[in-house]
Amino acid sequence: MMACSRQPAASLLHTKQIDFPSASAIEFYNNKVYVFGDDATYFVVLNSDYTIFDTLHYLNDSMVRIPKSRKPDIESAAIVGSSGGNTVMAFSSGSTPQRNFVFEMQADKPFAFSYNAFPHELLTKNLAPLPEINLEGATKIGTRWVFSNRANTTNRFNHLIICDSLPWVENSRPPILQKLILDETGVTGVSGLYYLKEKDILFFTASEEATPNAVLDGAIGDSHIGWITNYSLQIKKLEIAPSVMLNLSKMDTAFKGQKIESLTMESFLNNEVIFHLAADNDDGSSGMFKVRVRL
Repeated sequence: MMACSRQPAASLLHTKQIDFPSASAIEFYNNKVYVFGDDATYFVVLNSDYTIFDTLHYLNDSMVRIPKSRKPDIESAAIVGSSGGNTVMAFSSGSTPQRNFVFEMQADKPFAFSYNAFPHELLTKNLAPLPEINLEGATKIGTRWVFSNRANTTNRFNHLIICDSLPWVENSRPPILQKLILDETGVTGVSGLYYLKEKDILFFTASEEATPNAVLDGAIGDSHIGWITNYSLQIKKLEIAPSVMLNLSKMDTAFKGQKIESLTMESFLNNEVIFHLAADNDDGSSGMFKVRVRL
């Protein structure tokens, strides 16, 4: 009898609501989960079971949640460094001129951080072919940065932005703008990226939201996790489709109504990956999810 090959799948290991507003970007390092919020004045550090054990304020603002009109809109994060890295970087979406900040911190020294504005006019110049900017995912592949630009009901295509430097650097080479084709009925926006070097796989999260632009919130639908295999060999394509895309909301009812915003990897072994996912449901609460993904 011929043996059946295992199909890609995902399963929920743990979930918890945390007392933190609007989780939108996460990273994992040294058994710690770093969580940023798009309208928060601080970030939190969790253990792998999502207990908050540290907070760090990086904005001088008396409000718990910064109003939409002036929030920095931190939406993506990545860990970088020459040897696997221990520098946590988090980025604003760039969706308005005021959403133009970069947070940078040494993961082993959480109080050694910087928070600076980037030139929004250079971002819009370098990404001029895009109809609207809304950077929601970030990762690094070798020396290249890859950002994801989220779709909405007006601009219905997600794009991957592949660049030799950060996309607001002056006089850099024009980035590759790669259209990511998601075969979904509604508009599903890519919300997070993670690159697994050992398998050359680009993972992403995506969520359905009925919003016409990068600023307004809308009704939340299903959330997904997907990936592209052999991505480094396809990085120059102008259009690309996922190798696999799994509907998390159909996989477990805990994901119903949860707008998954970001993902980061805890471990990889025997073709199984443990991910941490964060959800921002536009109501000031945040959901955390530990998921096992079978490749």
